[in-house]
Amino acid sequence: MESASGIQPGSFNDGRESDDDLLPISTPTGPNVSPALLLDALRSSQLQNQELRARCTALRKINADLQAQLQIKVHSGRGRKAKQADIPFQDQLVLYDIAELHDYLGDVPDLKHAAETLPGFRDEVVKQVGNERSVSLKTLRDNAIYIFCTLDVPSTIWKAAAGAERAKLSILMSLLLEPGKSLVKSTFAPVLYHNCDIRSTHLFMNEYQPKIIRVALFGGGAIQADPEAFRYTGGLLGMMWGVNRVNASLIAWSAMILRFLLSADQVLQETGAVTKIAYRTDFFKYCQMIIKHEHLESDFGKQLFKFYNKRVFVGLPSAGPESDAENFDGLNEIDEMTDLMDRLSAPGAGDLNPPNTPLVTTISPLPSEVSIAPVIEAEHTNLESHAVSPSPTAPTPVPAPRGRRGRPRSSPQVPTEVDSSVEPAPVAPIRNTRRTARK
Repeated sequence: MESASGIQPGSFNDGRESDDDLLPISTPTGPNVSPALLLDALRSSQLQNQELRARCTALRKINADLQAQLQIKVHSGRGRKAKQADIPFQDQLVLYDIAELHDYLGDVPDLKHAAETLPGFRDEVVKQVGNERSVSLKTLRDNAIYIFCTLDVPSTIWKAAAGAERAKLSILMSLLLEPGKSLVKSTFAPVLYHNCDIRSTHLFMNEYQPKIIRVALFGGGAIQADPEAFRYTGGLLGMMWGVNRVNASLIAWSAMILRFLLSADQVLQETGAVTKIAYRTDFFKYCQMIIKHEHLESDFGKQLFKFYNKRVFVGLPSAGPESDAENFDGLNEIDEMTDLMDRLSAPGAGDLNPPNTPLVTTISPLPSEVSIAPVIEAEHTNLESHAVSPSPTAPTPVPAPRGRRGRPRSSPQVPTEVDSSVEPAPVAPIRNTRRTARK
C-alpha cells in the first residue's frame, strides 16, 4: 500500500526494524574489578558507538535521497515544458531510461553525440547530475566530523547554519588565511598544503582532500570503516559512474570544497555570499595548474596523482594506475591551449595597431568579390540606360480642383504650372440662380 507521497513503506530502510540487535553493555563495578575487564567494556562501547554512527550516516543518506526526490516532485509540472524532438527508435531502445546511462557508460563510444542530439537524454543526465551534486554536498556536511576529525572543534560547527560560529573560530581562520592576505586573496590557503606548510612544494597533498573525494564517490562509510575492509557495492555513486582514478578536475573540485566547508558560507555559489571567495575562479586556477603539470609530466604532477589514487581508491579491485598522466587522452588539446596562451602572453599580442604598422590598413577584396563586382556594375548601368526620364518641357498636369457644381476654382494651396505662351481664358461671373421675391 502506497502512502500519500507515493513512496511504499519500508522501501527505504537499512534492513533493520530497530536497534534491538545491539546488546546493552554494563560497566563492571566493585573493588576487585580488573583493568582488563574495564578495557574490554570500553572497547565494546567504542565498537557499539561506531556501529550506531554508521547507522545514523545511512539514515542521513536515506533522508537526503527522500528530500531530493520530494524537491523534484514538488517542482515538477510547473511552467511550460520546452518542445522536444522525437527520439529515434533505435536510440530509444538503448537510452530509454537514465539507468541505461550507467550500464552503457563504458561501452558506448558515442555517448557524447547522443547527449548532444537527444534533448530527452540530455535533460535526464543534467537532472541526475544535479541531484547527485546536492546529495553529495549534504553528505559531505554530514560527514565533516570524520573528514576533520583531527581538528579540536565542536561537532555542531559543520552544519550549514553554523556559518557565523565557523567565522569566529581562530583555528579555522588560520587554515583559510595566507599570511598577510585577506580571505578573498588567499587562493592557496595553508589548508591546501601538507601539514599546512605553505613553504613546501606539497600543494594539494593534505589529508582532507582525499577524504572529500572518497566521501563524494563512496559515501561516509568509506572513511569511517577500515579502508581495506570497505565493501564497494554497485549502488555507490563512484561505482555507478565507473570512477577508478582521479583527474585534474576532481582534485581541483576537492580543493574548492575544502575551503567551502571551512568557510562561513552556507550555500555553494560561484562567489561566496558571506566570504566573497571566488570559488568558480579559483577552481579553474587549480585545474589549469594541475593540467599544465600533468602535461609537462613534472615530478609534482606524477606525485600528485599517485598521492590521490593511492588514498581514494584503496581496496578497489578495478582501480586505475597510480599516475594518470601517461593515460591522459587530451595532451594534444592542452598543448595547443598552452601554445595559444604563450602567444597571447607575448608583448604586443592582441594590439590591433602595432607600432610598425600603419594606422589605416587596406583590405584586399576576395576573389569572389572581384569576379562579381563588374557584373553588378554592368547590370546597374543597363537599368539606368533603359529607364525613362521625365521631360522638363512637359510637366505632369495636375488636375485643377472643381467646385460643387463642377466649375473650376482657384486654390492657393495647390499651385499649377501653366504655359506662359497661352493666355488664360476669362472666368465667367457667377450668376445667382435663386428667384427673388418681387417687391
